[in-house]
Amino acid sequence: MVMAQQKTPSQKVVIIYENDPHSTLSGYPKLAGLKELTISETPNVMVVSGGDILADFMPGQKLGNRSKGAGIIKIMNKIGYDYIVPGNHDFDFSIENMQENFKNLEAVALCCNFKELASGQFPLPGYAVRSIGGIRIGFVGVTTPKTISRQLMKYFADEEGNMLYSFCEENLSEIVQQNVDKARAEGADYVIVLSHLGDKANGSVTSLDLIAATNGIDVVLDAHAHSLIPDQRVANKDGKEVVLSSTGLKFTNIGYLTIGTDGSISTELVPVDSLEPVASVQEYIDEVEKEF
Repeated sequence: MVMAQQKTPSQKVVIIYENDPHSTLSGYPKLAGLKELTISETPNVMVVSGGDILADFMPGQKLGNRSKGAGIIKIMNKIGYDYIVPGNHDFDFSIENMQENFKNLEAVALCCNFKELASGQFPLPGYAVRSIGGIRIGFVGVTTPKTISRQLMKYFADEEGNMLYSFCEENLSEIVQQNVDKARAEGADYVIVLSHLGDKANGSVTSLDLIAATNGIDVVLDAHAHSLIPDQRVANKDGKEVVLSSTGLKFTNIGYLTIGTDGSISTELVPVDSLEPVASVQEYIDEVEKEF
């Protein structure tokens, strides 16, 4: 296990995570069930998402596509998410649509590398630090530069083809490092990166590249490549182990990250078929589907 060098929690801290649900609804009642079960064991529970939440990547009539993401936001609020990172498909209905959805989201959307070029500003916060169980955890969000695709170019450039936004591909690791360092400076005992990069070569920076080029990160919860990674250990630029995990695609699994009272960090994938759903959440989903 990866041993922390700073504070340890008074009771275990659990972070429940998913990635790339792509408007698949069947996993949400079961994620809520896992959350309820975990709260019966420890009060220190959080829920996060690795992105590609609001839309399905295939054209169709799923709730996310019908509602342009608004219906999914309602379901996430019902469950009580804490942090998310936008995936490339969360931009499918325009940047303005995504920002409007995030205004209605009770969780905090993090992305340290989405930049408005004219102003030099970052539309979303890059990191956040949360106190829980006697420790402080920093969360950093990073989205793949491949978000600027041919299909979505109309959102990121003007009519003359001049780029209006960037995902900082040329210095991505440096920007992530800056946000990790800021989180540490604010007292984060652990740093978790919500990474919509993917672990496979995709013509851009991968999560493996990011880990190798940085330090101060304890865990990378990955997305985008739809990989199944229960608990992989990857060396950072100082040779220290970083935990890498990814849940796959469309709620095949739900991730379960534990920070133990001894400072140990572990991740595992829980098959959704093994979980009991929360009936009230399913009923709420049915209501939202009718609304849209």
